[in-house]
Amino acid sequence: MPILCLGNLSFGGTGKTPHTDFLTTFLKKDYKIAILSRGYRRKSKGFVIVGINDNVENTGDESLMLKKNHPDTLVVVCEDRRFAIKKILERFKEIDIIILDDGFQHKSIVAGFNILLTSYQNMFFKDNLFPIGKLRDRKCESKRAERIIITKCPEQKKIHKEKILKELIYHKKEHVYFSKIKYNNWVNIFNKIDYLEDISILLLTGVAKPQLIKEYLADNNSLFKHIIYNDHHNYTKNDIVKIIEDFHSFKATKKLILTTEKDAIKLLNFKSDFKDIPLYYLPIKITFENEEKFKKDIIDYVEENKRNC
Repeated sequence: MPILCLGNLSFGGTGKTPHTDFLTTFLKKDYKIAILSRGYRRKSKGFVIVGINDNVENTGDESLMLKKNHPDTLVVVCEDRRFAIKKILERFKEIDIIILDDGFQHKSIVAGFNILLTSYQNMFFKDNLFPIGKLRDRKCESKRAERIIITKCPEQKKIHKEKILKELIYHKKEHVYFSKIKYNNWVNIFNKIDYLEDISILLLTGVAKPQLIKEYLADNNSLFKHIIYNDHHNYTKNDIVKIIEDFHSFKATKKLILTTEKDAIKLLNFKSDFKDIPLYYLPIKITFENEEKFKKDIIDYVEENKRNC
């Protein structure tokens, strides 16, 4: 069974879920996919199959977001990845590929194709082990990766690729890719409005590194106030009351609350609280340099592995 593993050496913020979404989007056209993750900060335990109308407390935010984006794809959460893979193979004979979201540290699982993500803003070879730095594993563990992706590359700033490639001593330059975040049109969650130009924004984020979103909005001349929560924050009734108070105190005629897709999944539980307040999220997609070559690398691995099964 082909197993694609996405992971990092740091404590989050590298874009694993958007890259999982990217892989699923192009692979599901020809293969049956299962996405397996831990379901971080969920309140349930054990092996759980994520349903499209599931509650985020049962599944974790990222897993539910992936299920909503890919309703026909099997999404499973389980803290014991080896057990979960065994269950998937036993119960879902039609599955062609398992995508292991955030599994690079699970060395008991021998994934056939490891993809290591590291953000341009904090590349692992410039970092240090926690608590001095943000790394949760040693830099030399990068050699276990078949491919490395430098994520969140800036649009305008020149990327010094040759300098970066020299630092990646365990990898051929053709095995290193560079990806960027593309921000798409805002999506309405509650209370759609007709005007989205010259509007003031209350930005609401509970993600690891919201700085790129702030920069994007600043570049697009949007005025905003920013309310920041920790990554994977589970919103409470008191949080919502405070957010709404801040929105009403925001001195602007045309205004809305803008959040991330991951936060939007959790805010769905508070529809009655928002009443007439317009709430939108900012969807992101991943774009690659040499995208077709990257896709071919993945397909070549999948087809070779299927032949050897």
